[in-house]
Amino acid sequence: MKKPQTQTITLKVSENTKEKMLEIAKKHGLDQMPLFYIPTMVKEFISNQGYYSLNTTKMPDGNDFPVWFINEAESGYCVHYATATAVMLRALGIPARYVTGYYVYANANEWTQVTSDNAHAWVEYYDKAKGWVALEATPSSFEPVSSNDVDI
Repeated sequence: MKKPQTQTITLKVSENTKEKMLEIAKKHGLDQMPLFYIPTMVKEFISNQGYYSLNTTKMPDGNDFPVWFINEAESGYCVHYATATAVMLRALGIPARYVTGYYVYANANEWTQVTSDNAHAWVEYYDKAKGWVALEATPSSFEPVSSNDVDI
């Protein structure tokens, strides 16, 4: 009989990054939450870091990206929010993965144009009872960029 495959779930984060993220979590009380509240509270915390913009400041060399984003950036886009959320969740002991795909509005039985303007990033965290659960930390002001009306 073949043994069923098991999924390996990692919490990999460099020790230096983990320490800094845990300092941030402690400063904001995120480390004191019951385990089942942590994903929602991290999402709320990260979503309120700056404002959504595609025109962001470049991170200075030598900085740790999620730490810099939380502590210093004034704005960011989905990649920034998803990265910081995934790393914070992992630092707090919750398996999380960074996910990319497309975000579009679609109607049943209608064609929908999907372009690179619809590219998006979000997080999924692992819940033992539910499996992988999507978590959108990009602020609610996020709207997909309007597509360039180019015929292909």
